[in-house]
Amino acid sequence: MQGIFVDKTKVTVEELIEKARKSQRPLYLGLAGQPEVVVQAVRKELDPEQKRAIRALSGLYRKIRGFEEKHRMDSAEFFYRYESNALEESPTYVSWWIAYSAFADTLQRHNLTRNEVECYLGNSPITTGG
Repeated sequence: MQGIFVDKTKVTVEELIEKARKSQRPLYLGLAGQPEVVVQAVRKELDPEQKRAIRALSGLYRKIRGFEEKHRMDSAEFFYRYESNALEESPTYVSWWIAYSAFADTLQRHNLTRNEVECYLGNSPITTGG
């Protein structure tokens, strides 16, 4: 799943909200190409196939949440940093990369966002500092 980088010094909150509403892809908000926050708009209604996909993703979602909590990093940020070779290779990171890749591919295939999964499953997202 690819996103759009937004320089946080060049956008107002209102512009960010409007960009999120218009985009099907996540917005990576930060400075100089380093995302600090991932922003996604949430649709109100999901079709039955999307709901089934979310239920099927629940175990994978719990797994990536575990990685996020352990490493205090959002999976989208991890993925960006890992793909940019900013993190050392380790068995844990490879497992996280595989889990997040499968999760993101499933989201894309079913036209879902992570926020929709979190809302449907009743979980709040991980917040990360700058």
